[in-house]
Amino acid sequence: MSLCEKNCKFKEYDIKTKKVLCECNIENKSFLSLQDIINKEKLLNKFVDIKSNSNLLVMKCYNILFSKDGFLKILEIIY
Repeated sequence: MSLCEKNCKFKEYDIKTKKVLCECNIENKSFLSLQDIINKEKLLNKFVDIKSNSNLLVMKCYNILFSKDGFLKILEIIY
């Protein structure tokens, strides 16, 4: 069992913080930036097409449904 990550060496144990201190060699690796990961066009389209991604139409129907006229129409349909 190792207290440190792979390619790291145990340095010391800090009694006050109850943590292990390790010494690691950092390798040069290429990292992806957020610009490489995020598809900007897809993200923009999600914000532009807000009607399909929201419940605005449901909220409009909700107000009609629970109005006096809406409630009376539902009663007509049921009975």
